[in-house]
Amino acid sequence: MPSHWDYTHSMTLSAEDPPFYALLFALIRKADTSNMEKIAREWPDVVAEFKMRYNLPGGLLPGE
Repeated sequence: MPSHWDYTHSMTLSAEDPPFYALLFALIRKADTSNMEKIAREWPDVVAEFKMRYNLPGGLLPGE
């Protein structure tokens, strides 16, 4: 379960104003099995893109 520490740390992360999908990619990177299943249910296309980029040099897809 989230804690007060998680909430206050989110303020630090938010202050940096990262793009939404950058945060989502970070969630995918950090997720345990249970949370990964939840993320994949809600954002299957983003998870698929993360998996494609994961093993590519610099995370660059062909043509980027």
